Amino acid sequence: MTLAARYTGYMAAQSLDALDRNIIRELKEDGRRSIRKIARNLDTPEATIRTRMRRLTDQGTLRIVAFADPHDTDNTQLALVSLKVAPGSHDEIVQALVALPKVSYVSSVLGESDIIFEVLCSDNEELWEIINTQIAPLPGVTAMSTAPIVRVHKLGYGNRG
Repeated sequence: MTLAARYTGYMAAQSLDALDRNIIRELKEDGRRSIRKIARNLDTPEATIRTRMRRLTDQGTLRIVAFADPHDTDNTQLALVSLKVAPGSHDEIVQALVALPKVSYVSSVLGESDIIFEVLCSDNEELWEIINTQIAPLPGVTAMSTAPIVRVHKLGYGNRG
């Protein structure tokens, strides 16, 4: 991601008003909540909620996704992978990871690692193959740590009491 794209995303996040934040809060509580219910809860016309949700989605601020615990699904191995990368190679590595179909999540982080991403595979054999043939050879990867997930104990966003 270029500096301009990062700045645009930063500005979009900074320009959220109270209604935008309330819509996001409603969806964090229940991602399947209908526009009608959100409108009622916020005492706002449905058309306004629909327009705001479309804008938030179009600018990349809002994404509604489903999460499944890999422990409860057959033939899945979920892993978190952290990378240290050489200076100047960060953006290219992020772009390469985002393009991989088996990678479901990519974030830039501060601390011991530079990038953390999630890989969803059919088993450990496929995870091994992806790590060794698609990730490790990327120019600029200087260190990698893989943590296969054996059980998810909490999965959710927002305040649920």
